[in-house]
Amino acid sequence: MTRLNNLILAAGFAFSVAAPAGCMYKQVEAPEAAPRTNDEQRIIDDFKKRVDAYEDVSGKLEKEVYPASSELDPNTIHARQKELASRIVKALPEWKQGAIFTPEISALFKKRIAEVVNGPDGANIKGAIFDDAPGDMAIKVFTEYPAGVPIATLPAQMLKLFPALPKELEYRFLGPNMILMDIAAFLIVDVIPDAIK
Repeated sequence: MTRLNNLILAAGFAFSVAAPAGCMYKQVEAPEAAPRTNDEQRIIDDFKKRVDAYEDVSGKLEKEVYPASSELDPNTIHARQKELASRIVKALPEWKQGAIFTPEISALFKKRIAEVVNGPDGANIKGAIFDDAPGDMAIKVFTEYPAGVPIATLPAQMLKLFPALPKELEYRFLGPNMILMDIAAFLIVDVIPDAIK
């Protein structure tokens, strides 16, 4: 899937992407992410199909934009991120919020987030998220992640509850909103508004 070995943001963020070129690599899925009911199985299967449909398009475009060679300077990477984002947006003109995070999928993710923040260590976890995450802001899908804005990762206690993603996609928080971010294109792919209370 990815042909990046180092993805370095000109803005100063660094990401290491170490998947073999052309490999549809996914992170290992934790047992806690498994469906708990038949209905959850259906919803998670739908989520994975939607993610795969996006990745079918973005992965092909990434191979066109990024060379198979390993090292690129930050300015070149930033330019190629923008080029990849532009190509993805053009290739999926009907894309809109909810294309991956449907109401059903969003509800399941919110339920699992609530399990963590309402759990025994929930206050500390929630506090850490909001310490790292930027303040609440307007989010529009298929736009570049705001320049200079910190990127808040999900705590391990929460991340393990969600389906594994292809290497370029990551769950992140922007204020109380959970986003799906394409780090190869630095693109906001979808959002769950007010995912954490």
